[in-house]
Amino acid sequence: MLRFMFGKRLIISPELGITAGFCEEVLFRSFLMTEFANAGYGKVMQVLMPGVAFGLAHAGYLNQGLLPWLGIMLPTAFLGMMWGIAYLLGRRSLLPVVVAHFLNDATALPWIAFFMVTGSLGRT
Repeated sequence: MLRFMFGKRLIISPELGITAGFCEEVLFRSFLMTEFANAGYGKVMQVLMPGVAFGLAHAGYLNQGLLPWLGIMLPTAFLGMMWGIAYLLGRRSLLPVVVAHFLNDATALPWIAFFMVTGSLGRT
């Protein structure tokens, strides 16, 4: 059963990477960054605020404790900010950040699924 569940998650990971990457980049980069620009905020705030929102959207719940929550939120916010910088450097083209998001999700989601199914971080 475990092999079937893990194998199924491996198969759907690319599809999740494509859809999540596209939808999240449209929301966090294209929409939010454009809204901050139209409101008169500088490039730092255009990158910072959607990046923090991106991290918060991926943080989950505090039921695991503050440190695990921060351990998810902060690196994800940082990644969102890096993609925000790439979005600005790419003349506000979504293609580079959607591809980067897809590559991240396609490589990270199988491992996340494995840890969720096994409850293990590789400890023996």
